[in-house]
Amino acid sequence: MNITRGFNRIFVVLAVVWAFYCLLVYPLHTRSGLIEFDVKQGGACYGSSDSEFRKDCVKMWSDAVEKDSKQWALVNYYKTNWELILPAITIFRAIVYGLCRFIVFVFGWVYRGFNQPA
Repeated sequence: MNITRGFNRIFVVLAVVWAFYCLLVYPLHTRSGLIEFDVKQGGACYGSSDSEFRKDCVKMWSDAVEKDSKQWALVNYYKTNWELILPAITIFRAIVYGLCRFIVFVFGWVYRGFNQPA
């Protein structure tokens, strides 16, 4: 049984899952949350009886919907946030990998200290 190889394979699988989350799940989930929020805001605008307020509110609502949908489209998300996405996918994974390897090393070192023959 090779623990190092198994750890590396688990880490590769988790790294792929993390990249998938950062690149697809997070922006799509955030965009759907913003769409739900914008729909609620639009409903509040149409609930008013004052036509001038409704007109202004609908204008602000439509501008917000347009801005949110453009900002959280996948292409724009990648263009505007690549400085955060790239380190989150690469550097963060390297730090986590190094910390995990260090923790395993320390526990192995302590375990071997108790296992010395008398």
